[in-house]
Amino acid sequence: MAAKRAQATSKEAERQRMLVMEKSAVRRAAFTPEQAERERTLVRERSAARRAALTPEQVDRERTVARDRSSARRAALTLKEIEKQREQAREKVVAWRATLTPKETQLQQTLATERTRSKRATTSPNEAEEQRV
Repeated sequence: MAAKRAQATSKEAERQRMLVMEKSAVRRAAFTPEQAERERTLVRERSAARRAALTPEQVDRERTVARDRSSARRAALTLKEIEKQREQAREKVVAWRATLTPKETQLQQTLATERTRSKRATTSPNEAEEQRV
């Protein structure tokens, strides 16, 4: 399979990747909650082992490929699809926040404050003005 994928054009490779993802989704949909958790654990362990074996150059290459793939996918979205994704993300965040304890909420607020402070410290005055507008 890897040899075939290497020979395929980028569009064909993307199509094959999507087919594999769809097949996996269908298979996972039939899982019981216990099977799903077991599968997630196995995938996490495999991914961690694979990442641990990568060289720094391979890590950079994987990040670049993932970033390019993500950019291409986002560029192909319509305004409706973008808004739908944003809405789903908002709903997910609301559900996640609802599960936080008061202590965890405080920690998240502190982390957000630190991120903002760090961002402001590295932003030029012109960039800051553009962000305000």
